[in-house]
Amino acid sequence: MKRTQPAIESDFADADNVIILSAEQPLKICIVFDDDASARSAEVLIKHAAPGLPCDVQLFAFDELDPPGPGVTAARNASDSDILVVAVRDDHALPGHIQLWLGLCLGLREQGVGGLLLALIRRADEVADAESSLIDYLKTVAVIGGLEFFPRRAPLGKITSID
Repeated sequence: MKRTQPAIESDFADADNVIILSAEQPLKICIVFDDDASARSAEVLIKHAAPGLPCDVQLFAFDELDPPGPGVTAARNASDSDILVVAVRDDHALPGHIQLWLGLCLGLREQGVGGLLLALIRRADEVADAESSLIDYLKTVAVIGGLEFFPRRAPLGKITSID
């Protein structure tokens, strides 16, 4: 990431993955979500993972990214995010327009600039399916975009308040 000191280790990073932040620049986070509960889950996760850090958070619902004009503008805005969160209620394949949007967003990223792609999948069961096609797809997207990838599962109905 193109940030300067101090070093902050997030709870989804291992010892080799340290997010470096600047005191002057907030952490830029883009959350792309399928429903309101998924968006709230992502906000809760960000609040707990980066407590007290200044964050510039943008939220985009899947249906907002379908029309060409707004989708392209959102991709430009999200392309320089430090953390891109894909928050969904299950691990089914993403809609085609979201797959295209992710490709556009990552295609607009500056070459060699690091970042994180975080998949937040809410499920009725708490069993992580590391072999799901969605996880495989997002891993591939992260590699192509030069991002670190972290899948995270959250059980449905266990959203805590962001306040």
